[in-house]
Amino acid sequence: MKKVFKILIVALIVFCTILIGRKIYYAKVGIGPEELYLSKQSSKEEFKMNKGAYQWDDKGMQVIADSISPLEIHFINSIEVSSNDKLYFNDYGWTMVNAFVILQQDKKEIARIPIETNLEENYIVVPDIVAGEYIIQINLESENGKVWYATKINITE
Repeated sequence: MKKVFKILIVALIVFCTILIGRKIYYAKVGIGPEELYLSKQSSKEEFKMNKGAYQWDDKGMQVIADSISPLEIHFINSIEVSSNDKLYFNDYGWTMVNAFVILQQDKKEIARIPIETNLEENYIVVPDIVAGEYIIQINLESENGKVWYATKINITE
């Protein structure tokens, strides 16, 4: 009887250690989508996009993160682009992509214009619209979940 009791105690200690260790590991490593970077067709310079809301699953753990809207994000820099430029993004096994330009006036959204996307080659195409600053949002999905990213672009003539 003492032997069975000792085995149960050891099994319980091992089980608790694994659960606690797993919790600490995920707290340190973090669960969520990777950072997304855009690069121009003609340049190797990368531009980090701002991560928005996401729902992410990893190794049995699920995280749901909410964020402010793209219009409320304070963008430090904007990417200088021309109409019809291709902007490439990192490939993290994305299974779906869609993107759009947000038209705004006085920090209020007026409309969203869809952007041409290519999932096989991981790029979006800057739309042919009037020169100026715009916010673009890219929505991505993978086997791990959904996430959106945003950045500011400056379309020049």
